[in-house]
Amino acid sequence: VKACDMVKNCPPIKNPKQSLFIVKEVIQHLPLNMGVSLLKNIKNAGVRFIAITHHDPKLHEGVANNNVEPGGFYPNNIFIEPFNFKNPIFDVSDFIADDKKRTMGNLLIFDLQQQNI
Repeated sequence: VKACDMVKNCPPIKNPKQSLFIVKEVIQHLPLNMGVSLLKNIKNAGVRFIAITHHDPKLHEGVANNNVEPGGFYPNNIFIEPFNFKNPIFDVSDFIADDKKRTMGNLLIFDLQQQNI
């Protein structure tokens, strides 16, 4: 398996219309411009679905998309600038016990081709 830097480019995808990329616990550890670049590259490769971490502002304090150094952390909100995702297809938190939801970022699934990233 060869490593790749998807912030710079996305490798060819065999069946992009039938693909799901899982971006769990990644975006919130990247500077905003790198996170946007990562998502654009995945979308431009034609990938249809993406599962991505989101921190619900109702459950987590200080949720905001803040610039960090690579490897830093911020509790990200995938619905606001600079990501502006909309219309999640599936919310994994529907299957997580309420007392556990505050301890982790949630995973939401979107049709990536419908997002204006």
